[in-house]
This record gives sequence, C-alpha cells and structure tokens, in this order.
Amino acid sequence: MIIVGADGSRAALEAVGWAAREAALRGTALTVMHAVPRWVPDTTDGRYADVAAWMRRSGLDLLATAEGRARRGHPALRRRPASHPVTRVPP
Repeated sequence: MIIVGADGSRAALEAVGWAAREAALRGTALTVMHAVPRWVPDTTDGRYADVAAWMRRSGLDLLATAEGRARRGHPALRRRPASHPVTRVPP
C-alpha cells in the first residue's frame, strides 16, 4: 500500500500523481490522506461549528480533487477506501 498526504497545494497534487504512478507500477492500493485539527471532527455546535463544518467540507473537496488527480492516467488504480471520511487519530 502507498499512502500520500494532500493539503490542496500544487506540490501535494504532484505528489499524489507520483504516488498513483508508483501504486500502479507496483500493483498496490493508494490511500490519499488529509489531516485536520483534532477538534474539527467533534465540533458540530457552538462557537466554532461553522468553521469546523467548512474544514470538513473543504477536506472532502480536497480529497475528491486529489482522487481525480490520482485517477488521471491510472483509471484502474486500486484505491484503499477509508472507513470514514474523518477519522480521529489518538494522541
């Protein structure tokens, strides 16, 4: 499995393209990841709810763009599905 991070930058999209080529060459799955601050997944109300919702939506949009970049030129690429679009990692 190959894992690549995406942050929306041009360099990250190039890294996704490189990772997709490597995954296709090796016949393995590709996982594209994006990180958000720890408080974002659980913040659904209160002062920062709108910011958290925006960050979640933006992250999903960013991952969709990265997936499109990975599929360009490698339509048969195996993608390792995430169990949930926002996953908390313990400290």
